[in-house]
Amino acid sequence: MANQMLKQIHSLFDAELSKGIVMTATYRSGINIKPLKLGTIMFDFPSFRPTIGDHKRFSEDFYRNLANTLVDEFSCRPHWTNNSRDVISRSIKNLDSDHLRRFKDFDPNGIYKTM
Repeated sequence: MANQMLKQIHSLFDAELSKGIVMTATYRSGINIKPLKLGTIMFDFPSFRPTIGDHKRFSEDFYRNLANTLVDEFSCRPHWTNNSRDVISRSIKNLDSDHLRRFKDFDPNGIYKTM
């Protein structure tokens, strides 16, 4: 599964290059994706949000598509602090329900809820 996932990521980067867009990034906190079913691989795709202009991150649409592809096709889970609510909401289906139950037992009042 890891090889298939890496090939899919590579094809997404190649598709951008075919449009004349060279993918680069400047470090921020990144987009962290962790496929955990058969082991762990952590991807960190950093991006930069400009403080002037439209404030849109460089290649923001690409990274959103990449995150959604990994979540939908490979059952990945995003690192909660570094992703948009959309990506996190989309990945809930990939969370272990027992993990969610244990967290609810630990935090019944939702004090540590971040969303």
